[in-house]
Parts: sequence; structure tokens; C-alpha cells
Amino acid sequence: MTLEGKTILITGAGVRLGRAMAIAIARDGGNIILHYNRSRKPAEETQAEIESLGGSAHLLQSDLGDSESAQQLITEAFTISPLYALVDSASMFESLELHSTSPEAWDLHIKVNLTAPFLLSKSFTAINNGD
Repeated sequence: MTLEGKTILITGAGVRLGRAMAIAIARDGGNIILHYNRSRKPAEETQAEIESLGGSAHLLQSDLGDSESAQQLITEAFTISPLYALVDSASMFESLELHSTSPEAWDLHIKVNLTAPFLLSKSFTAINNGD
């Protein structure tokens, strides 16, 4: 199987595993929609690397800590191209120590690491199934 010509949305695609997956998929001929929140410069660098390989990459910014913004990300991505796949790679890596963590910090981690992938996957499936 090849990813030639297929478009894949990768959240958190500017850094770490998201970046590595974006470049690997592009090397296999896939088109990438690179999601980022605050990492615009790394996302632009990933986009440039993909384009230097002859691939196609589009940037989309979204705050996955905001449920409405997360759901809009899928809609925006589908306006660029039909999506073949979604890779939920974005996550928060802030230290949360029990004795000093606020409920607000906990909620933000839950929103980005659990709620956003759920909402993105649900929206992706609904659009792909024509719901």
C-alpha cells in the first residue's frame, strides 16, 4: 500500500513524533495538513522540509484546548482536501505534580490529550461517512 496522493491531517506536526510522521508520510507520497498551536516556526520548518522532498504540506493553526476550535480544525482541513486519515499527535508535556497542580491545568491537559482527539476523530468519521 502507498500513501501516494492521499491527504493526512497530523496534529502537533511541527515537533517531535508529529514532525517525524509528517516527513515519513510525505516521503511515501502523502500530502500533509500540518496542525500546530503555538509552534508556528517549527511547523513552517516541517512544511519547508516536506516541500523540499517534493511533497505537499498545508498549515492549520488550532488551539486543541478549545473544543470548538478543535472541531473546526477538521472542517477546515476538509476544505483543503478530502482526508484519508487523521493522526492525533498533539499533546501537552507540562509537568503536573499532585501537590501543586490546579484544576485548571488538569482540565487543559485533559482537553488537549483526551477530549480533542475524541472530538477530532468523531468529526473526521462523521464527515467521511457523510453524516
